[in-house]
Amino acid sequence: MVRLQDDFYTAVNEEWLKSIKIPTDRPRIGSFDEIAIKIEQQELHDFKGMLISQPEGMLGEFIKYYRMASDWENRAQLEAQPLVPVLKKIEELNSLKDLQAKLVEFEYLGIDNLLPLYVEQDMKNTSQNILNFGSFSLILPDTTYYTKDNSDAQKLITAFKDSTVKLLTMVGYRQLEAEQIVAAVITLDKQVAQFVLSNEEKSDYWKLYNPMEFSKFSEQIKFLDINAYLKELAVAPTIVNVSDLKFWQNYNEIVNEDNFAALKATLIVETVQNFAKYLSNEIRIQASEYSRILSGTKEAQVTDKAALNLAKSPFSPVVGDYYGRKYFGQAAKDDVLKMVKKMITVYENRLSNNTWLSNDTKAKAKLKLSKIGLNVGFPDKIPDRYQQKIVNEKKSILENALKFIKIEVKHHWNQLGKTPDKTEWEMPADLVNAYYHPFHNIIVFPAAILQAPFYNLKQATSANYGGIGAVIAHEISHAFDTNGARFDENGNLNSWWSSADFKAFEQRSAAMVQEFDGLTSGGAKINGHLVVSENVADLGGLSAALEAAKTEADVDLKVFFNNWATIWRNKASVDFLKLMASIDVHAPAQLRANVQVTNFAEFFEVFGITENDKMWRKPTDRVQIW
Repeated sequence: MVRLQDDFYTAVNEEWLKSIKIPTDRPRIGSFDEIAIKIEQQELHDFKGMLISQPEGMLGEFIKYYRMASDWENRAQLEAQPLVPVLKKIEELNSLKDLQAKLVEFEYLGIDNLLPLYVEQDMKNTSQNILNFGSFSLILPDTTYYTKDNSDAQKLITAFKDSTVKLLTMVGYRQLEAEQIVAAVITLDKQVAQFVLSNEEKSDYWKLYNPMEFSKFSEQIKFLDINAYLKELAVAPTIVNVSDLKFWQNYNEIVNEDNFAALKATLIVETVQNFAKYLSNEIRIQASEYSRILSGTKEAQVTDKAALNLAKSPFSPVVGDYYGRKYFGQAAKDDVLKMVKKMITVYENRLSNNTWLSNDTKAKAKLKLSKIGLNVGFPDKIPDRYQQKIVNEKKSILENALKFIKIEVKHHWNQLGKTPDKTEWEMPADLVNAYYHPFHNIIVFPAAILQAPFYNLKQATSANYGGIGAVIAHEISHAFDTNGARFDENGNLNSWWSSADFKAFEQRSAAMVQEFDGLTSGGAKINGHLVVSENVADLGGLSAALEAAKTEADVDLKVFFNNWATIWRNKASVDFLKLMASIDVHAPAQLRANVQVTNFAEFFEVFGITENDKMWRKPTDRVQIW
């Protein structure tokens, strides 16, 4: 047996780790995944029954779409035929001039048009949406994979090439033609990789705010007429945000007539990959081969699960509303809301008693805290546009999907210049997760995560605090992490700290970077800066939850810490751990469980851990922020 004094996470989860097996259609299994699998089975059972009863309204339209997604016999007969008219639109292009004439049509079809633009809140005036200029995605997970010393790059590029060539032949391209298309895509990808931000650079999202006058910025785009494109979309931006300056400074090096053949090849590959899931089962499975290799997933999802997940995508709030209302009771919602409010109070007290902030900064921090919007379970309403999603069962599922994409794209562009809708959640109620939105200054806890081991009315209060209590306080802490701390109570990017206080915060955050930097998980080395914001939130969440648990008459800190380790139990493929180390802003589960607890004297006291044990951390090395 593993001693908890040497490896707390493994000691708590030892039996589970020995007995659990990673599902063949997943790269990992953990507490989040176990709940997700349970929900998946509940929904499969419920919705298969509805295929016969056929409900009305928006849920009824989802069921029609689910019926089509589940008709694998029809999809097999059609093979790639539904995609042919879409691909033909790309095949007919011979120049950027030809593409110019199709820019808006491609946008409404959900086809890449080489203009990565999106509407989002103005970081310094979050009451208004503005136009943002993003960048292209890469074949490999991060820019760091394109360095000469990366041993995995060539293996992954070969996997991409082989799987994509096979996919293209399955939708009608000849072998040599497919090989030429993929070779062109890989060559262009290497060029793009020089000019896009790394995941570490993107993790400081406040640095992505670079507002510019659109009239001046648009002048630098030489080979596509961005003004004509936006005019056809009926939008007229004045100020835009350029999130990746280097990319747009080099945009003309990428998007030009000399590169057109490679750009066209990229449009073809991305379109086939994006729409393959609407075609036959064999094409669907082939399209996911590269991502499975990346993550170390052994098999594609079986048809039942694939059909459900495909159908849910355009109806996610509809399905979430059904799940939340059926499986999340009012008693649980009231209890969780009570816990959230208690955490807010704990945070307020901690800010009042803070010893390293000035009174003025503390007052502003408490103002921000008091303005945080609380959302638990499921939203009050489903957005109106979902009523427009009417399924035509006489057409293919891809044709229906294209109609739904157009509805979403039109809605998205219609938000430019408008006030954001804070009532629309960015996660459905049946997703096992939670989030803090820095621009809205709200926290959201979908119903799915509000169950054991995170939360249960029947489990010990201390267990609930070590589970959902720490998760709740984690999301609150995001308001004061290395990103969130730069936004005020209205969600605006605004320096509300004194310079001395912010310097003290940065010093403490730097200690958190050092605490994780260079640690390993599954052989992958952790980048302390990439994960610092989530680690600051973990530390604040555990700290506030611990204080709240100690106020309860039945407090049991062993139970508290044990459930903290339980919620992070996780078994994953080596490939998945390596992938996450390069792209994920969260630390690996084992490190989240083991490292954070060593910052608390109570942990050492209740488990009798001394300087002779591996879990020991000297008091001078322990990090405390919130």
